[in-house]
Amino acid sequence: MRTPHEQLGNGNPLATEGGMNQGSDADSSPYAHAYPGTDAYPSTDADAYPGTAPIPAPRTGTEADDGAEPIDNGAGIDMMSVPAPAHGLAPDDIDSGLVPVENGELFYESAGTGPAVVLLHGGMLDQRMWDEQFGWLVRSGLRVVRYDARGHGLSSSVDGDYANHEDLRTLLDHLGIPRATLVGLSHGARVALDMVLAHPARVTALALAAPGVSGRTFTDPFILEHIKEQVAAIGEEDGAARFVEHFLRMWVDGPHRQPSMVDPELRERMRASAEANVMAHADGMGAGLPIEVGAAARLSEIRVPTLVLDGDLDSTDISANAHAIAVSVPGAHRVRVPGAGHMVNLENTACFDEALHGFLSSVPH
Repeated sequence: MRTPHEQLGNGNPLATEGGMNQGSDADSSPYAHAYPGTDAYPSTDADAYPGTAPIPAPRTGTEADDGAEPIDNGAGIDMMSVPAPAHGLAPDDIDSGLVPVENGELFYESAGTGPAVVLLHGGMLDQRMWDEQFGWLVRSGLRVVRYDARGHGLSSSVDGDYANHEDLRTLLDHLGIPRATLVGLSHGARVALDMVLAHPARVTALALAAPGVSGRTFTDPFILEHIKEQVAAIGEEDGAARFVEHFLRMWVDGPHRQPSMVDPELRERMRASAEANVMAHADGMGAGLPIEVGAAARLSEIRVPTLVLDGDLDSTDISANAHAIAVSVPGAHRVRVPGAGHMVNLENTACFDEALHGFLSSVPH
């Protein structure tokens, strides 16, 4: 049985949604019941990537005491209020399929042409958490790949020990991608760090949001208490619902807010994803251990452009991870995103997109 630390957050998470339908049109796609869309990001900078409605140039403020750069929180822009297509891409523009990996398969979606960017989702979620970024990245002249990690979404459940970074390498090989910029959130950032350390020649740059780091443990009492409650829920009649609720308390609400203080659409969107994952991949719980590189002790070895983003309402464990990366990775830049917890790309989408756009614009390809 994996420990709670290995299952969630800084560790490798529990599970995700199943089923292997590979239809291509909107009604028969593997994610035919995808989450409701959100409003588009603001667009004012005419000199952004060709062929896209660009996001604003980054707006900087005074430097924070911890070295993180504060940026405007897009006051007055409600990113969750206006329904819109999830990512604005036509079904025919998206290639999808299954890639064989050791003891399983990975489901992926890919669109666009140009330098490659791979989106790595957070624990207990799936690739749809990148809906808000997928479309504009493609329209920015990039080849964008997003996929469900093993034990998540439409990929296989865990069946034996595995290495997420080796799964990613296999995916890149299958798609003929020699190098890619990795954009990961939470568990996805953890995998990205392991990948750059295990296969440095395959990584162009890193954008790490609310990062997990292999080899670092939880110390935040808030997180530890909810992990304890998750363990207690396992095997109980209402255990799945309780397990998911504690996930939401840790990784959506965070230690500084009650559930009522969080956007209800966001919270229910994350609940739906987490519940589907628990139901689909529960059999894989404890069926194998993740093999990791121990990035915490090796951050100074990283030699690619690195951006770190963390919300000011997230756990102190995540803030500590972001700080460790910022001070250890040569040249790393940290952005502290206001008004956001762990799901920084969804809670302050305008700021996240702005920072990511600026970073990608600066990366040499």
